[in-house]
Amino acid sequence: MSSSSNPQNSAKKTEKSPAGTSPHATLRRTTLIVVPICVVLALFGWLQMRDLDNGIIETYARQQDSYVGIVLNEIGLDTDRSTDEVISDILGTLHNSSGSYWAFSRGQTMLYVKDVVETNRYKDVSADTYFDSADAEDFLKSLEEGQIVHQRILLGNEDYLASGTLFDYDGSEYRLCLLTNVSALLGNNDYQGAHARMGTLWACGIVLFCTGMMVTADSVDRRRRECDSERAKVALLSEKLALQAERDRRMDLYSAREGAWDTRLVVRFAKKLRARGVEEGAVLRVGCTTLEEALELLERCNQFFGNDVLRFHDAGDCEVTLLCAHETPDGAADAVKPLLQGNAQIIAAESLDGYLANADESGRYSNDGE
Repeated sequence: MSSSSNPQNSAKKTEKSPAGTSPHATLRRTTLIVVPICVVLALFGWLQMRDLDNGIIETYARQQDSYVGIVLNEIGLDTDRSTDEVISDILGTLHNSSGSYWAFSRGQTMLYVKDVVETNRYKDVSADTYFDSADAEDFLKSLEEGQIVHQRILLGNEDYLASGTLFDYDGSEYRLCLLTNVSALLGNNDYQGAHARMGTLWACGIVLFCTGMMVTADSVDRRRRECDSERAKVALLSEKLALQAERDRRMDLYSAREGAWDTRLVVRFAKKLRARGVEEGAVLRVGCTTLEEALELLERCNQFFGNDVLRFHDAGDCEVTLLCAHETPDGAADAVKPLLQGNAQIIAAESLDGYLANADESGRYSNDGE
């Protein structure tokens, strides 16, 4: 029956997610928001670490400039010696390592590089050839007398921090440079450990933030699905209750104990019999003095009459109405008289047409209320 399928269809419609949403809508929207935020945070962290490295390099560069200034002052004090003696006595005693070293040139001639061995290797090489990169050439050109400058340059595919100055000694211009390998500068074990810890802490923070947001979004989706499921169950239960209420309302029109329909349905049944082509039919109204007589009459009708005789009775009423199909009013009255007991008597016996003409929709005669 169509009435029994309505609750299932309604439940299926209710179980569907609202328009424009899906079971993981919050998680998807959160992902679209959180992923770009994590990328921005990761980029910000990388920029901060880079700025930290640049800050350390800049601090070291200033110290390196001061070191160059000290050496320059030492050279200025030895004005009574030759250039070779200055190189041997001053630059040769300076500390050189794989991370930093000195370079000294006059004009385009390299006079000193790192130590005596390296100096012999570059003795016949011009300064422009040694400082072969574009930024190294710019650094050499930026050197001025009386000023110490620093700049990051590339030498042999290595990143160096260069500090240098231009000075005049014994009528000739010299360039004094101190070169420090940036990777060696930042390769200190303590600094690298702190750098790694900071990067790990930042990465863990981003991962925890992303994971927390995802878990929260999934929890919201899960709770929404649970709420949708509960709403679907409530809607289905409401539909079933409504259907049951309708069934109960309809069952109120029929008394199983009395085996009788409500009197309001007499007109409806009479019309249906007429619509189905039943030519003969009669409606009998039997009046009883007490309710017990009416109930006893219904019981006897249930025993003696079949489905061709429909019984109608209102709870608490002393009147019984019988709708007899395929019977004339007189024939129906003769069949019912043997069942009457006490003061019960037939009030009216009419044909279907006569009954429909005189009775209203409630099953009562139109003149009963007068």
